[in-house]
Amino acid sequence: MPPSAAVLDTSVLVSGFLTRGPPRRVLDLAEAGRFRMVLSVVILEEMRRSLSKPRLMQAYGYPPEAIGDFSDSIAAAASVVEGDPAFVSRCRDPNDHHVIATALAATARVIVSGDNDLLDLGAHGAIRIVTPRQFLDMLTVP
Repeated sequence: MPPSAAVLDTSVLVSGFLTRGPPRRVLDLAEAGRFRMVLSVVILEEMRRSLSKPRLMQAYGYPPEAIGDFSDSIAAAASVVEGDPAFVSRCRDPNDHHVIATALAATARVIVSGDNDLLDLGAHGAIRIVTPRQFLDMLTVP
C-alpha cells in the first residue's frame, strides 16, 4: 500500500527545483495529490537559504524571484507541521533531528531524503527513510 504522507527533506526540495530527476517527479506527484507532502517551517527555511546561495544561482541561472515562486507553490501543496524542537534522534548529524521530529508530528511513515546521514539510518521506529527513487517505487510510478 502506498504511503499516504511523506516528509520531504531539504535535499529533495532543492534537487527538485534544480533538476528533472526523481526528486522533481516526487514534487510533481505531491502537487498532483498522489500523497500528502509534509514539511516544517525549518525545512522551508533551509530550502530558501540553500537556493539563495549566489554560487547556486549563478551555476543554474535562475533569478531570485524564482525562489519565492517555488517556495510559495511548495508551501501551498504541503502540510506544514512543527515537530518537537528538543527532539534528539540516533542520526549522526544533529542538524537532521528536526526532519525526524517533523515525521513524528505528522505521523508520516516515510521520510524522503538525499542526505546520507538520514539514509544510513534506514528507519526511525516505524518511519522508513528512503531515496526519491525508492519512494517513487513505493508509489509504483515508472
